[in-house]
Amino acid sequence: MPMRETSKPSAEVRLRVEELTGFHGGLVRAVVGCGLGGPELTEFFNGKVRATCVGCGLVVNGEELGKLTLVPGAAGEPDPQSDRLRLGYCGRPNCQSRFYQVVVDSVPKVEAATVVPRALELWRNPPPEPESPDVPKAPVPWWKQRRNQYALGALAVVLIFWWKLGPTEGPLAIRKEPTKYQAAPDPYRGGSGEALQ
Repeated sequence: MPMRETSKPSAEVRLRVEELTGFHGGLVRAVVGCGLGGPELTEFFNGKVRATCVGCGLVVNGEELGKLTLVPGAAGEPDPQSDRLRLGYCGRPNCQSRFYQVVVDSVPKVEAATVVPRALELWRNPPPEPESPDVPKAPVPWWKQRRNQYALGALAVVLIFWWKLGPTEGPLAIRKEPTKYQAAPDPYRGGSGEALQ
């Protein structure tokens, strides 16, 4: 079922090239939130969303913007235009422009004047992902827990002080007091020649 044309105006926003991918994700969430889905969603992005380079006039439609969100090479053949856009450059090799004017046309279920600001908001401040109650969280290992890290640090400090300054005799002796030797008097210089300890 093709979408009927509407007299509602379109909305425009100027974005840096590297912002196109994030805006596209926000626009998808905003449009789906308006009740558009399935083939209508695909038709909307193919015909009602376009981005035009402000420098050279290169037009990128909504489907091509969607390809930017894919992993490079996942869609099959390498696409030099998409690769340049992912890197933050215009899709045309000799263009130095860094900005694209994105135009979103209205359709009966989607009013562009409200969906574009909502898309910008969703892109810049995404809602938190809901946690699944079915998947239990993995327990944090004991050595990564903050209180245990403090305790291990304090234990290390105590052991270092005990090693350096601790007892030298008895059952808790870790180190022995070094034996102090005195040099024996030289018998050739008038000493008695007895060893001293």
